[in-house]
Amino acid sequence: MRRSSLCLLAALAAACVTAPSLAPQAPRQAAVAPEERYDLLITGGTVVDGTGAPGYRADVAVRGDRIVQVSRDGIARNRAARVIDAAGKVVAPGLIDLHAHLDPLLRRIAEGMAADLVVFDPATVADRSTFTEPHQYPAGIDFVVVNGTPVVDGGRFTDARAGRVLRRGRTR
Repeated sequence: MRRSSLCLLAALAAACVTAPSLAPQAPRQAAVAPEERYDLLITGGTVVDGTGAPGYRADVAVRGDRIVQVSRDGIARNRAARVIDAAGKVVAPGLIDLHAHLDPLLRRIAEGMAADLVVFDPATVADRSTFTEPHQYPAGIDFVVVNGTPVVDGGRFTDARAGRVLRRGRTR
């Protein structure tokens, strides 16, 4: 009998500790996740995402070397360390090589993909190289981002070397 009284007392104590208070309480607020921060935000451009679908206006957020958000609804500019205004320009995958036999999924703009992007003005893009001067940079390419790092910034090359060396698998 004493043992059952102790069990009953322990159960009653546990219920008192875990039971909600009967006193009025302030309404609970849902936990709000802190706003995500981005290293780079490309806003207002026409995204040609590499899937073959028509271009659409969207913002593209980059953290590190990855695209972390593509939003047609817009992304707050104050969430990014750097903002590139791409209004009137095209934002396309930076890896465009029709001659390579690469998986098309590697050449697209989507969350989780590598942040290899190019921002250009289709009205002014032009090849300036000639037969006698083949090493001329093109016009109209405003930004090139490789692994999340701008390597062409405002039409000028930076000293950034953001690429990675690709090596073939070893064969025996």
